[in-house]
Amino acid sequence: MPLLQQELFELQQEWNSHYIRYDSKSHCPPGIPEDNYFLPELNNTQNFGFDINLNDYNFVYQTYCSDNNLTDYLSLERKNMFKEIVEKILEYRNESLVNITNAKEIYSILRICMHEQIYI
Repeated sequence: MPLLQQELFELQQEWNSHYIRYDSKSHCPPGIPEDNYFLPELNNTQNFGFDINLNDYNFVYQTYCSDNNLTDYLSLERKNMFKEIVEKILEYRNESLVNITNAKEIYSILRICMHEQIYI
C-alpha cells in the first residue's frame, strides 16, 4: 500500500500544479488547478465548490471507511493470485524476494499485468 499511496500522492501533486492553457471551447478556467481552487479570482473565475449533504457523507463513511480491517479489502483468492504473479515476476528476474531496490519496478510490472489483465 505505501507504493500505491506514494503514486497517488505524486499524481495529485502533478495534476494540481500543472498549468491548464486557455481553450475557447472549454468552460473550465485556465491556470493551475490548485490556484484556481484556492484563489479563483486570479483567473477571473469563481469558487465552484459546493456543500455536501451530511447524510450522504455519513453513509459513505459508515459503508466504506469505518471498517477497522480496511486493509483486508482483497479476498484471500485475490491475494493469492497477486502473490503468484509476484512470485513469477521474481522468478523471471532471477530474484527471490521483493526488497527496497526492486519493489517499485515489480509493482510497475504487476500494475501493467492487472491493467492489461495479463495473468502470468
